Amino acid sequence: MPSALPITFPSGGVRPRARAARFFLQTGTLVAAAIPILLGTIPGYGLSPEDVLTVRVTAEVEGSGPTARQMAVDRAELTAMEELIRSWVPETDLEPFRGLMRHVRAYVKQTDVLRTTRDGNLFRLEADVTFRELPLRRDLAAALLPRLPQKPALVLIARPTVQDHSTGETIPGRVINPAIRRLAETLEQLGFSVHVPELDGRLTAQSIETAFQGGVEQVGTMARQLDQTFLLACEGSVNSRPVQPQANVLRVEATFNARLFRCEDGKMLESLGITSILQSVEITEGARLALEDAATKLTTDCVSALILAAAALRTAEPDAALIIIEQPPDADTVESLAAVLRELPETVTAEVLASGPVLGRIRVRTALHMAELADLLQQTEVGPYRLELKKAVGRDIQLQIVPR
Repeated sequence: MPSALPITFPSGGVRPRARAARFFLQTGTLVAAAIPILLGTIPGYGLSPEDVLTVRVTAEVEGSGPTARQMAVDRAELTAMEELIRSWVPETDLEPFRGLMRHVRAYVKQTDVLRTTRDGNLFRLEADVTFRELPLRRDLAAALLPRLPQKPALVLIARPTVQDHSTGETIPGRVINPAIRRLAETLEQLGFSVHVPELDGRLTAQSIETAFQGGVEQVGTMARQLDQTFLLACEGSVNSRPVQPQANVLRVEATFNARLFRCEDGKMLESLGITSILQSVEITEGARLALEDAATKLTTDCVSALILAAAALRTAEPDAALIIIEQPPDADTVESLAAVLRELPETVTAEVLASGPVLGRIRVRTALHMAELADLLQQTEVGPYRLELKKAVGRDIQLQIVPR
């Protein structure tokens, strides 16, 4: 059977801005499993490498002596956990997660008291609280999942080619396909809407390969042209060598990586990866099986990242509306519409996020209610075009530009 080989990755993607706390990221690997949670019931679940996060906080309590010190440590750990949760999901009401926070010690790796002071009957303490990040992320995601208004829709793409870095050759066939099918099936079982654009012809294998070759920025550009909420971009790589100098059995080490992008602005939110190792007499079959095993084990962390990203959508700009333009005739038309919006007295900002041939996106901060903004857009003309409202849901307005 394939077995996962934990490897250590640095910080997974772009983290939300820390608020009251300062964060000091280290990397570590633990062998202990997390507390059983909903996401841990996924078939084939396996632990990924575990990061730790350190939060510096202060706490004060009334009293003196060992009892007051322990009470201050307990308060510091709880405060640090609250700050960490709010850094992942800003403006979240923490009340539904009080049960989770009652088990704060399950997530704390260590607490280092830096200094203590006394002021009358007040005992103050400053400490660095170090958390086991992945168990906390997974349990928080499990608690958030039933509270999401709706599961986010996502696009799943995979780099068509898989390189064997030990030989420098491309492994023939789409050996990553079974891994992608397994990942998509599990996400759909959990209620996510998964779109594979290669199947409906919206994206070609060549365009996907070109985007991966261009790096994160190019994949982000592709994400902005998609009409779903998130893009999960996956790729695999392999290193193979004989188990013995003259043996015909290969040791196949396959790494499966997944990057999560927000389609609204093409920003990469998370970067995840895991490696599996097996032995095989044939490189193609070995790579296929090892990548599928790695994808299975990474699914839990992909789900956690999706849930946290969905819960954090637009918390930084709760008054922002997103205007989506289907198949704009050109970039100038999208910019002209943004210019019209900027002239409105109620508009704070109007930013063009994308202006490609498939989709245009404009993020608007305005004092107008959504119904007022939708009515106004329907009456707006841009050059030789008028706007036709397709749908308005929440703070998203979808338009089509048609000739007058």
